[in-house]
Amino acid sequence: MTSLQTYTLLLSVLCTISCHEKSAPPTRGPSIEVSLDDAPRIVVIDRSIPLSSLVSAPPAQWIDVRADAKDGRWLEIPTPTTTYPDGELRLYLDRERVAIGVFVNDRAIAALSPITRVRIATHVASSPASPSSVVISVRGHEQLWKGEARETPLRDVIGTQDVRSVRVVGDTEITLATIDNAILKRNQRGEHVVRVWDNGREHPTQEVRRVTKIVVE
Repeated sequence: MTSLQTYTLLLSVLCTISCHEKSAPPTRGPSIEVSLDDAPRIVVIDRSIPLSSLVSAPPAQWIDVRADAKDGRWLEIPTPTTTYPDGELRLYLDRERVAIGVFVNDRAIAALSPITRVRIATHVASSPASPSSVVISVRGHEQLWKGEARETPLRDVIGTQDVRSVRVVGDTEITLATIDNAILKRNQRGEHVVRVWDNGREHPTQEVRRVTKIVVE
């Protein structure tokens, strides 16, 4: 092969590679739902990015941020700028799946992976979906509970020690055989939430949001 033929062949190979790179579709990452005050939209995450860059309200206005995983795990941060004054909430990729973390000096001090959605609230909800009271039904006798405390042990809410099972009704429904490790709280959205810890667990293992009724049997 002559030097001219070799040169021509090399140019042909380089052109083929260059043309293929130019025609290749842009890389897209996984998507999640991000909502601000219940206005959701789908965003694609292809790199580490501050959560604040995806919504119009600055972090100083956020009163509650909640991220959810598909398997029921969650990360909830009330008033992030107060809870983590030196931190920044970021979305990033963890093994090609979207994760969320609170970063201080590029080190994650709280994280959840993978996630499917993030909800940000800038004001307390006042819709019917966030009731101001919870119906407590103890063997057919009903009363309204309007506790003002941020968190109350579920046993104190029910007001009885003789419990065989407790059914909690809200956005989901669970039945508890014991309530020793359960609390009822009101979150920043104005919703009542029941959370349950298994013995020795650092984080809650069950949760019902927008609780409307607790039935004791």
